[in-house]
Amino acid sequence: MSIWLITVNYKNIKPTKKLMSSLEGCIENEDLKVFIADNSTDRLSSDELIKIKNDSKLNVFLYFFKNNMYYWPAVEHIISTEFAKNKKYPDRIIICNNDIIFTDTLFFKKLKKYTNKHYPIIGPAILNKNQTSLNPFLVYPLNSFKLKFWDFYYKSYLLSRVLNFLIIVKNFFKNKNKYEKASKVYAAHGSFIIFSDTFFNKGGFLDNNFKLFCEELSNAEIAKKIGCNIFYLPELKVFHDQHISTGIIDKKKLFLIAKNSHDYFINHYIKK
Repeated sequence: MSIWLITVNYKNIKPTKKLMSSLEGCIENEDLKVFIADNSTDRLSSDELIKIKNDSKLNVFLYFFKNNMYYWPAVEHIISTEFAKNKKYPDRIIICNNDIIFTDTLFFKKLKKYTNKHYPIIGPAILNKNQTSLNPFLVYPLNSFKLKFWDFYYKSYLLSRVLNFLIIVKNFFKNKNKYEKASKVYAAHGSFIIFSDTFFNKGGFLDNNFKLFCEELSNAEIAKKIGCNIFYLPELKVFHDQHISTGIIDKKKLFLIAKNSHDYFINHYIKK
């Protein structure tokens, strides 16, 4: 099984080191290439990443971006560039945040059980510190009520802070064990998602017309359009040390980025 694993580094090198260390403990005979995009690169981050590459047992490739390309655009750039070089996609492309840790040494052995054709897009159990899975991101598409809620949410930054608190309270009481079985879902969480070559060969692509926060929904709509199902497979597990990178960015700036992404999604996927 040929695999490209693509992750994005921003400022803080420590999570990338942890990711690489955990990944080395999972690999046996996989044909794996690891691509690391370094956003807003500087001398310190480039030197550290070169050292990680040189010390690693893995086949590592580095992409340095002077500006902050953000998540999805940086990943899309790597996929497009590597496809142009190789003229084909690997069996699987794993896209993940750099604050992911592989905790299951049998992860790739388990992944091999799921064929590319029947499982074109996979979202694993992405466990946070509370052992709650971030997947499934959405079991069903957003209905009109939820779309109106998010329109209201993005009316102002202050309003978003109040509503965000209420959402956190609601999630605290949510049934954490509701989705324990493998199932087809509408959208998988973007912090760790697995694509097969089937998705790309059927015309799938990564929409790079936003900075952050629209990857799950844009991917879900693209997958639906080309007839590729998305599956939540809780047998596959990773750990996510959430928001290490986005925590560096000012909260109000993140709100404005999220608002722009929401507006883009509505205008390009819902109103069309």
